[in-house]
Amino acid sequence: MKPQLVGEDSRARVLARELEDVLGDVPRGELPDLLADVERIKAAGWLRLTDRTPPEATQGEERLLTAPQAAERLGVSEDWLRRHQEAMPFLVRLRRDKKDKGRASVRFSAVGLDRWIRTREGRTD
Repeated sequence: MKPQLVGEDSRARVLARELEDVLGDVPRGELPDLLADVERIKAAGWLRLTDRTPPEATQGEERLLTAPQAAERLGVSEDWLRRHQEAMPFLVRLRRDKKDKGRASVRFSAVGLDRWIRTREGRTD
């Protein structure tokens, strides 16, 4: 007897039941490939489940942050951010400002900053 699944009518549960139903029909020689596919799908599911993407980034909403806002999000000083801004992939140049001796006004992409933080989580450098 198959165990009762929670949310029996959900699309995921229906697909899981279908896979269980055909499992007995899969030739033994094809089982390693099937199990590899199941593990790949399982890993993708865990990745989605543990994703720490902020809600505004998942909804595709872009917001440009000022230097003080970006520095606060990064946990660094505004001075540090300004000194290192050229190395930041989330830097956005807006325009050349004549009153500021030709320097470009800059902002920082909130979505890009969040993505950069996620790629660096767990690093010690």
